[in-house]
Amino acid sequence: MYRNPKSGFTTRVSGSFLNTDNDYEIWGKFSKYIEPNGVVQRNYRTKRFFDGYRELSGRFEAGFTDVKWADAFFLGYNISDSYNEIQHGQTMGTPYMGRTSEASANVLSLTYNKKDLLIPGLGLSTNAVHSFRNTNILILCLGHTTGMDKSVSI
Repeated sequence: MYRNPKSGFTTRVSGSFLNTDNDYEIWGKFSKYIEPNGVVQRNYRTKRFFDGYRELSGRFEAGFTDVKWADAFFLGYNISDSYNEIQHGQTMGTPYMGRTSEASANVLSLTYNKKDLLIPGLGLSTNAVHSFRNTNILILCLGHTTGMDKSVSI
């Protein structure tokens, strides 16, 4: 944060980056493997696959603090982008392999706070936000085995 003590001009900047590849080992009563001949192996020990996640975000605000007309006044801009490899749905019953989501968001904001506005004890606090968000689900299907010795290509 930067603040000019004479004018009250203030800036705030922050950001984050997250990158993970969740390839840890799993097992338990809900972890099972169905062999091609239909035999079910329960408590199957395996590693997760295709389960990465990446996010990059930033927040930029400029305004004034501790001035006659405002305790805080900021115009802000938030931006974020994310990429997610979707391994399966709510349960691990059917792995997807090839499904990903990509999301981006652009957010504009206005923040205003003032105590003792016009008369002592009267305050005003406003936080207005407008968001533009986009999400894409990408499905890459090279083939799918139906379990009946047939292969369906899409």
